[in-house]
Amino acid sequence: GSSGRNAFRGPRFFNLDASLLKRFRVREGTAVTFRVEAYNLFNTVNFGQPGTSILTPASFGRISSTIGTAGGSGARLMQMALRFEF
Repeated sequence: GSSGRNAFRGPRFFNLDASLLKRFRVREGTAVTFRVEAYNLFNTVNFGQPGTSILTPASFGRISSTIGTAGGSGARLMQMALRFEF
């Protein structure tokens, strides 16, 4: 074909992962660590590539899927952990 390079681009991908960590000293040589992690913090939907097959005109240029981030799903995922260090 005569299409140029990167002629079919999909929508932009945006994902923000964040974590917070706080360490509390209990005594000398022992501590407790609390951690909060968030994947896809703003719960942004990331769409897949548009259909590029000219043989199926009904789906040409139509976006019909999403791209999963944290563990296969595109939804926000948050987890917490508590760790005792000695």
